[in-house]
Amino acid sequence: MEIKLENESLELTINSFGAELKSITGKETGTQYLWDADEKYWKRSAPVLFPFVGSLKDKKFTVDGTDYPMGQHGFARDMEFELVSQTKDEAWFSLKSNENIRLSLCSKLAISSQAVR
Repeated sequence: MEIKLENESLELTINSFGAELKSITGKETGTQYLWDADEKYWKRSAPVLFPFVGSLKDKKFTVDGTDYPMGQHGFARDMEFELVSQTKDEAWFSLKSNENIRLSLCSKLAISSQAVR
């Protein structure tokens, strides 16, 4: 789902998949301030990277002696966020633990992101 926000200076588009900023456009000039996600180079623009930014050695992390697999930049960018609330110039998203998040150390994960004013 795409969410549109604006204030007196900017227009923003956020995709609920990955809570990803898709565009930031200046109203006065029409200037696009965000990478355009050209699939030839990189198909994303600005997703939420959680719980890690970058790659982990051997694509895993260890907690209390137990290894957990983790892809590059974590899992949040590949998940659908719930829109919690929206006004003309602000949106709040939530990502909660579900069957797709199998990290026993995160039994109750809830993050809010992308507050835009």
